Amino acid sequence: MAGERPLSIWTSLTPGEVVSIQGHESQDYVGVFESRTDDGLIIWIRDALNERKMLHFREIRSVRLDAGDRVGRRTRTENVEGNS
Repeated sequence: MAGERPLSIWTSLTPGEVVSIQGHESQDYVGVFESRTDDGLIIWIRDALNERKMLHFREIRSVRLDAGDRVGRRTRTENVEGNS
């Protein structure tokens, strides 16, 4: 079961970053991070088909930041279980 708080990578995303998100039901989402709610519990990403997806932090198992085109940023993965 997901923790009581979102992962640190989840709350530190900035608009325009590319993320890969693995859901609990073996659902994978890849898209560009757009925004989050003020409490940080829900984020929105936009996929390659330009469709917007809303995700609650309890729906996810891991988040991977794919920032290869961002200077000074590295790819990073964080799992709900706390493995980075």
